[in-house]
Amino acid sequence: MLAPHVLVAATAYGLADLCAFILTGAGYRVTAVRSGAEADAALRAALTAFAAAVVDNAMSDLSGPQVIAAERTRGSRLPFVLTSGSLNPSDLAALAPPVLLVRKPFCRAELVRAVADAISGPGGPHPAAPTV
Repeated sequence: MLAPHVLVAATAYGLADLCAFILTGAGYRVTAVRSGAEADAALRAALTAFAAAVVDNAMSDLSGPQVIAAERTRGSRLPFVLTSGSLNPSDLAALAPPVLLVRKPFCRAELVRAVADAISGPGGPHPAAPTV
């Protein structure tokens, strides 16, 4: 079985690379991009079916919430994991679900669990992700 493919988008120095490293190590296939515009383009192109997307809240061109909103206007129910050092779970109410929040700084286990939960539902097993 092919591992789930996850899109990662962040402009913060090293964050996209770090997330890609963590998720690849957990068994996911990862495409990392360095901006919200690149994430939106990858999602619009739909050349690859992503199982989930990890986007940073604060990106220089399109924010994570803007990427999510654009995807929702296309009718997508793609699960998103939003990384942020300033948002709280209550701030997600304005975003169409499914969206999970991972607060920065986060550890490997938090990111892997959030992606697994985004794909399979909270607490659900995921074949690509090891138990953490």
